[in-house]
Amino acid sequence: MQGPRAVGLVQRLTPSELGSLKYYAFIEGKVADVACMISRTGYTGEDGFELF
Repeated sequence: MQGPRAVGLVQRLTPSELGSLKYYAFIEGKVADVACMISRTGYTGEDGFELF
């Protein structure tokens, strides 16, 4: 998920605090009740997340 609204969109799907996650850092969490790694990235030039 990339783009200027990525934080708000992904945050609605996870109890993990995304606002304090640093660029290129990752945390273990759940998104839409699915266990995953959440990584803050910006390959498109925008803020965003990758979910593994």
